[in-house]
Amino acid sequence: MKGELLLEIGTEEIPAGFLLPALEGLKKNMEAELAAQRIRFDGIITMGTPRRLTLCVQGIGEKQEDNFVDAMGPPEKVAFDEKGNPTKAAKGFAARQGVSLSDLEVVETKKGKYIRVRKKIVGKETFPLLSPILIKVIMNIPFPKSMRWADLDLRFARPIKWILAIFNGKIIPFRLGNLESTNRSWGHRFLNNKSFLVYNLQNYLHQTEAHFVIPEIKKRKEVIQNEAYKLAEEVGGKVLEDEELLNTVTNLVEYPVALRGSFDPEYLSLPREVLISAM
Repeated sequence: MKGELLLEIGTEEIPAGFLLPALEGLKKNMEAELAAQRIRFDGIITMGTPRRLTLCVQGIGEKQEDNFVDAMGPPEKVAFDEKGNPTKAAKGFAARQGVSLSDLEVVETKKGKYIRVRKKIVGKETFPLLSPILIKVIMNIPFPKSMRWADLDLRFARPIKWILAIFNGKIIPFRLGNLESTNRSWGHRFLNNKSFLVYNLQNYLHQTEAHFVIPEIKKRKEVIQNEAYKLAEEVGGKVLEDEELLNTVTNLVEYPVALRGSFDPEYLSLPREVLISAM
């Protein structure tokens, strides 16, 4: 069986330049932790705005993969007598490993023949493992600068305001500072500053947009581009391409709305480079 893990870290406004590296670090942290815990998954997607870092693990296994561990014992000549019967050394080794003598096998090594026991470690359920994983993943997100707030012994780019953490719709319980994880997110700070329940990624995307938040960076960027082109065409103008500026603006807002302004011609008599730089 496979499931879906959804994490959203709600914050005060994170600088635009911090956003993409933070999301990349968040993804790498999660990949590393899941691999260390032998939890398979199909893929990880990230998205974010100045006020939220979001990650979704899709097709995540509901239990760890089983693992096999080899324990090496004494040399064969010490473990068995001339008649092939197990000695006290073999019996003691089997007892310490919690296996029967029939589970012992002889293997060839660089040092000669030794006895070995191969034990199967049955994978645990994924859900109970997620709380410590998420705490570690969140606290190891890389930022050029971080800060403390209130009297908490936490460091993050900006103060954390809420944490949404669910696995197949169920809250993954953990505490970070003075916050407890929930299944709630928040809308736009000014346009719809209300909390709402989240059940899965599809519901999250629908609810965020209904609350004036577009968490997908690519989608926000397209909205800005399309609206800017449309407004420019209406007055016979054109948009000056500036990819770096577009990326910065995209990561400065949660719900972009393009506006067209005008200037008295006397204020436009300065050199073109000065006007563009100032605006």
